Amino acid sequence: MKKVLIAAATLILLLVLAVYGLLWYRQYSSYKNRVHEHASLIFKINIDEIVKQRGLSSIKSDNRGFAVPANIFVYNITDKPAGTFFCSLPVTDTSALKEYLKKNAGS
Repeated sequence: MKKVLIAAATLILLLVLAVYGLLWYRQYSSYKNRVHEHASLIFKINIDEIVKQRGLSSIKSDNRGFAVPANIFVYNITDKPAGTFFCSLPVTDTSALKEYLKKNAGS
């Protein structure tokens, strides 16, 4: 019985460490997204915090063709009007992205 408890505790500890490592890596890799060199105002939207507060249903998981990183950086550029904002998202599947944009661009 003692061996079973030790094995279960070890398994739970490994799962917790794996989830923590995955979340840490998502945060780390989200800072590698590109931001324009002439960005003047940058907003950071922490998607992982939104998911923690509202649950996974707050982010749709349909096939969009782009990945949702842990942080999204929204910025404006000094040459553009002040109300114009940009962001960059990593593309995972170009054909799925084209289909997603065709469906949702007109709405």
